[in-house]
Amino acid sequence: MGYDAFTGPIFSQNLIGRGDLRIQDHCKDGAHSLMGYNTNQFPNFFMITGVMTPSALFNIALGIERDAERLSDLVAYMDAHEYVAVEADARI
Repeated sequence: MGYDAFTGPIFSQNLIGRGDLRIQDHCKDGAHSLMGYNTNQFPNFFMITGVMTPSALFNIALGIERDAERLSDLVAYMDAHEYVAVEADARI
């Protein structure tokens, strides 16, 4: 039907990462993420129930709440320790 529920919303944002890498090019061989939250070469880009998350296996509303709480804790930690960027390791 032409609908892409997983990467479609991310690709439609035309994100540009390190070295002018487009998210579409980054995912050309398949999308990868760290626990569905973020991917390498795209610092500070967080996905809620993103690619490779187990969101289809649990109550999506509760999953979104859990993800938002974890990411909120991460941002608070970064702020408290004066970190300016977070990024998934390329080995994911």
